[in-house]
Amino acid sequence: MISPTSGVSPAKKEELDVVGQELLNELLKMRVDKEESTSKVIDLPVEKLFNKSEKEELGGWTYYKLFGEPASKLPDFNIKVYKDTDWSIEWQTHIPDVTKFQHYVKDHTVLYPLMLGIQHNMNTLLTGPTGCGKSSVVEYVCSVIRQPFFRLNGRQDMESDTILGKVWVAGGEMKYILGDFSKARRDGCMILWDEVWKVPSGIQMALQRMYEREGVLQLDDMPGTLEEKQIKPDPRGRLILADNVVGVGDGLDKYAATLIQDASTLNRMEMVLTCDYLKPDDEIGMLEAIHEHLPKTQARKMVQLAGLIRTGFS
Repeated sequence: MISPTSGVSPAKKEELDVVGQELLNELLKMRVDKEESTSKVIDLPVEKLFNKSEKEELGGWTYYKLFGEPASKLPDFNIKVYKDTDWSIEWQTHIPDVTKFQHYVKDHTVLYPLMLGIQHNMNTLLTGPTGCGKSSVVEYVCSVIRQPFFRLNGRQDMESDTILGKVWVAGGEMKYILGDFSKARRDGCMILWDEVWKVPSGIQMALQRMYEREGVLQLDDMPGTLEEKQIKPDPRGRLILADNVVGVGDGLDKYAATLIQDASTLNRMEMVLTCDYLKPDDEIGMLEAIHEHLPKTQARKMVQLAGLIRTGFS
């Protein structure tokens, strides 16, 4: 049996150990044999995430119906799909257009556990190199299940009132204006917090309670009672974080803006998924699908050039 961290560099293994090897063994025992096939899944004990009724009473929309059947024959499971009218007019404009992804190449080694995490409302962290598809896979999911997609990009100069809200004077009155993040959390959006480790760790500490299961957002600066200061998340909402590294800094200085995060924040991540670039043949097929008259030899050269650029960057 191949262990979950087989083939991982010492530096990467050290990062993974931060979020807990036990958690990794339970939730992320999906590793891909890159030498043979991206569809070969090794050692994935997903049974603990399924209860008896789910296995026996599949109905409506399931993973297989929405995304196809993984070659590894993993258990199918139900997925909640919404109607656009389930959301307010304001949020309907944030539901991605599914036609944008008509040539999207699905990687079941990432998509399958991601959808499991969404089904079970797990705080999920996506890691991987620049441009490997961390953000696009979440947006793609939202286009399929018809859920508003709210993306927040982290940066070092971000302040807590940008995320939570702030007191504002309007019409001669002082009002508390909710931040867009707070609104999205309240109203049940799929939130993607991209470049999350670019945000100072002190800001993350203000969100500790929110990261807990069914955690609430507490707006300490908001006038009112304690109950009024607390925003309870809509049960439909999900929170997914994304960054190039796990959150313990970047020892290679490739991502210089990355900030070291508090271990208590990292420990609240319930699932960590590693994304990677598509196999060359998949990228060639995608280019040919998008550009019908593109010669295959030209598509292959484009993919080879992209591979060289990525190698040089890494």
